[in-house]
Amino acid sequence: MLKRIKKIIMIKVENLIGLSITQFFCKKFDFNTTGYIEIVVQISNYYLQITVNDDNDELIVHIPSLIETNQYFIPDWANNFTNKSLMQLWRIENEKGYSDLLCLGIDEVIPSIVFSSLASEIKVGLVNYGK
Repeated sequence: MLKRIKKIIMIKVENLIGLSITQFFCKKFDFNTTGYIEIVVQISNYYLQITVNDDNDELIVHIPSLIETNQYFIPDWANNFTNKSLMQLWRIENEKGYSDLLCLGIDEVIPSIVFSSLASEIKVGLVNYGK
């Protein structure tokens, strides 16, 4: 009897550089705020999931094997970044050693979009260089 072994391939966030962003999916933190409780960036066939640790406001970034995207909505700002390449990714730590800021360089090797954690929600900042 042959046993079928399924190989699980782990991918690092850094290996997503150069791949095309397919879509952004979000879950609202609260409809009274502008923040999100979760953001998923679909990059080619991978999903970069961003959540917040409620205890220390640290951004948690990982690549799950599968996401049910019907639980999310697509934000208005997503169209600015879809079908463009992820060129750079920065994870920034605060003075206490917590990673509370994530920047993505999209189509260029400069920050295009910033995700920051504040009061247990994810805030999104779109960078404009006056182009």
